[in-house]
Amino acid sequence: FSTPKISANNVVISMNKTKDTINYYAINDVIFDTIIANVTEKNSFKDKIELYYNKRKGKNKEEGQHFKIIINKTTLPYYDYLTLSLPFPIDTTKNLPLKARLINKNDTTLINFVAFQNKMNELFYPKTLKQDEDYTLLIDSNQIMDYKGMMNDTLKFKFKVDNEDNYGKFIVSLNDSMNMNENVILSLFDNDGNKVGEDKAIKANKEKIVFSNLKEGTYRLRAITDKNNNNIWDKNDFKKNIQAEKVQYFPKMIS
Repeated sequence: FSTPKISANNVVISMNKTKDTINYYAINDVIFDTIIANVTEKNSFKDKIELYYNKRKGKNKEEGQHFKIIINKTTLPYYDYLTLSLPFPIDTTKNLPLKARLINKNDTTLINFVAFQNKMNELFYPKTLKQDEDYTLLIDSNQIMDYKGMMNDTLKFKFKVDNEDNYGKFIVSLNDSMNMNENVILSLFDNDGNKVGEDKAIKANKEKIVFSNLKEGTYRLRAITDKNNNNIWDKNDFKKNIQAEKVQYFPKMIS
């Protein structure tokens, strides 16, 4: 167990899309078992978190100083961007855009990948592709370098873009009397309890909300009474004698 003081130049910090996971990447051969991170928020919250060192997997000797770019989807939703995952962050100011070739029916197009905001190990092509089409993506080796000095390997990947007709829409309206000064936040969950898409806020009675791009299946609808209109659920505040905002679920599963 150790708690070394690590320079900011030797750590790269990355947050995921839902902002519930933060990754600390140790670079420049920093070795430790555990470090302590102090977390604060607006001087109202303070805590200490133990970070355990996960040793990076050994390099493949046959590949030398190269890493693999990963694409997990062989079928790309028609509304989604083509996204690449890197095993380790890169310096986006020096490495991007990443140039690639996209082949469709023997027609080759040169494209550029850019980075998601605040994410240094996910890249995307900022345009949607033609529906019901087969593509081949080609990326040459040694185009981008991570913080450990490793270069990307060659990538050849085949995938298909699906069709809008494979998805459905769910339209919700509230017909009950509502306090016009309060939002109602609607969320949709799949049969496994995973949230589908983004939360939707209704600001007036009988306003319609649309959940789009839904796959066939059953869903559950949740409603939060957002009394302070901050578009998030607020829990109990015992010091201020404030109860948590009311959460309700539609009593039937939606098919």
